[in-house]
Amino acid sequence: MKPCLFLLAAIGALCLHLACGSRSGSSATNTDAAPSSAGSVEIGAGGSAGAGGTGATVVAGGTGGETGTGGVRTTSGSSGASDTPDGGGNTDTRTHAITEFTISAEYSAPNRITAGPDGNLWFTEYAGNNIGRITTGGAITEFPIPTSASGPCGITPGPDGNLWFVETTGNNVGRMTTSGSITEFPLPNPGSVPYGIVPGPDGNLWFSENNARIGHITIAGAITEFAVPTATGSESGAARPRGIAAGSDENLWFTDQSGGFVDCMTTGGIISPFKVPTRSSQPYDIAAAPDGDLWFTESSGSRIGCMTTTGTITEFLLPTLGTIPLIITPGPDNALWFTENGSNTVGRITYDGTISEFPIPTANASPTGITTGPDGNLWFTENNASKIGRITP
Repeated sequence: MKPCLFLLAAIGALCLHLACGSRSGSSATNTDAAPSSAGSVEIGAGGSAGAGGTGATVVAGGTGGETGTGGVRTTSGSSGASDTPDGGGNTDTRTHAITEFTISAEYSAPNRITAGPDGNLWFTEYAGNNIGRITTGGAITEFPIPTSASGPCGITPGPDGNLWFVETTGNNVGRMTTSGSITEFPLPNPGSVPYGIVPGPDGNLWFSENNARIGHITIAGAITEFAVPTATGSESGAARPRGIAAGSDENLWFTDQSGGFVDCMTTGGIISPFKVPTRSSQPYDIAAAPDGDLWFTESSGSRIGCMTTTGTITEFLLPTLGTIPLIITPGPDNALWFTENGSNTVGRITYDGTISEFPIPTANASPTGITTGPDGNLWFTENNASKIGRITP
């Protein structure tokens, strides 16, 4: 079984008011969001393949770690139209060039990606057990994680100038300097399956655990965990937190994939759940946007959701069903960008709900993570192809 298939199998198992504005999607205001107190414990530390390309060139490496080489492929194209019953909008006729950079290991399964404090992009390799770095020019360097088969997933820059990441099978939170030095902090409970991680408004790093907990870690390594109770109306029993983001209201927001909720959590541990209108949509990732709202993907519902910090949810149906939208991030162009794992495309949605989709040149690439780079482009991971992609907005 290829690493990406293992990862997808694991995926399957497993208050200031700023209005959304005028949107053409369907909306619902949730009224069953009574706050609930959580206990805490503190311890010490398939689109079609594009044609063309530039031919194989060597990707020069950096210093430290293991340097990757490979081919660089570039293609360009326009999106398809978005005129959907639920999503509405106009066709994006601009050209968006996609360039792909090959990682040295054939089945490294790159997962999440983030912009680092050093002007580079940093990504996790789920099967390769590495943290990777890629410059905006395409030079790739890989750094091995001390714990073997750790299953690194979410990664984010911290307030201390380091990179922080979580290990889904290693059961650790990792801290990495931009020079490659890694420190691991074990989680107190075995089998926590940490997934996403984000800097919080309190100076700590907050992370989701697939076993119904949200945790935070100080930059010194002290960990606190909060239990996520099963909300009334849950679709699948115990909560399964996935994506996590810091909202404009200075609260944390996370998706409960199995329960069908988006939850708001204060830094003191008070949780308020909001039910997603579309049943069995499996809300997956979430991101805070410059418009003050939270935007999230619905991996089984083929929708993108927008949520105000007071709980009003608007959903936008994607043009292609079964696309499996996964990770979402704000772009530099007043839009959100997201990966569509099932259709091998990268998607874009404006604040008013206009949706565009762009096919990835490599077939069955399995796009997963995505982030905005310091160069103003969008960078994404190709889990099955062991590549890093770049698309111009």
